[in-house]
Amino acid sequence: MNEQVSINGRALSGAEVAGLAVAYQVSPRPGEYWYDPRSGLYGALGGPAAGVMMPGHDFGPVARGASGGDTGVLVNGRELPAAEWTGWGGILGHSIPPGSWWLDAGGNLGADGCPLPVANVRASRSSSGDGFWSTRFGAGNYDPSSGADRIMSGFTAGT
Repeated sequence: MNEQVSINGRALSGAEVAGLAVAYQVSPRPGEYWYDPRSGLYGALGGPAAGVMMPGHDFGPVARGASGGDTGVLVNGRELPAAEWTGWGGILGHSIPPGSWWLDAGGNLGADGCPLPVANVRASRSSSGDGFWSTRFGAGNYDPSSGADRIMSGFTAGT
């Protein structure tokens, strides 16, 4: 059984795994993952986004095919798979057309080459209530006043 944690095609050292365990208060499970350093989205290699981590970790760039996408919709260089693309459409109230898009850690979504966002995923998702979100891999609470997620747990996706 492989006990290695790999992100964006790079095996993490024991010190890096320990650092993640301290930062998120949970150890990452062995497996292969992708991570988008601009938005903080992550998932199991070959699968859709499974949760959100803090942005800015340096695990290298996310590959276009990291999540097995086939839609022609690229977000920060990663092609979305159909199920994730459909989910984004439900959050935004409309689908994202094929092309290249950027997504930042604040949830702002815009067309590559244009600095102005066309939508905010978090504002669309959290238009009412206290901003609590969860996936089977992590949970947190979005704070609209600061534009940040307070992550309760994360990076526990198993393969």
